[in-house]
Amino acid sequence: MHDGNTKQTFNFYRIEANGKLAHMGSATLLITFDPDGIMTFAYNGRTIGWVNEIKYPEHDQKRYRAVAVNGHSGHFWSIDTAREFLFTEAF
Repeated sequence: MHDGNTKQTFNFYRIEANGKLAHMGSATLLITFDPDGIMTFAYNGRTIGWVNEIKYPEHDQKRYRAVAVNGHSGHFWSIDTAREFLFTEAF
């Protein structure tokens, strides 16, 4: 883990009748890394949840716990899957 922030911008497109892509807008996901290993995910300035690495001494593979602001939680094999869970719970 590292301290600091990561900013990702997502662009949204739609397919028009003529088959061309039309840009519909963009949104920003800000990930803040806390010194204690907790990542805070904020989408367009609104916190949508938290993710941290779960440490199991008997397993070599990493797992992640995600907790959405609505209180729902889940365990995932990747940060990307945990992030998708947070988006699903937020919208």
